[in-house]
Amino acid sequence: MQRMMQAVAPNMNESQRKGLIVISPILIGSVAYGLSATFMIATNLLQIMF
Repeated sequence: MQRMMQAVAPNMNESQRKGLIVISPILIGSVAYGLSATFMIATNLLQIMF
């Protein structure tokens, strides 16, 4: 498993690492917002149908 992880994970330079640190919370927040919006829409559709 460790050998596979080393083969998959490329060596990132410092600017790529900083960019990943900046972008990660934005991506996590957008995924969470999308899931909550999807849940609200699905809940409302179920209330309308039943």
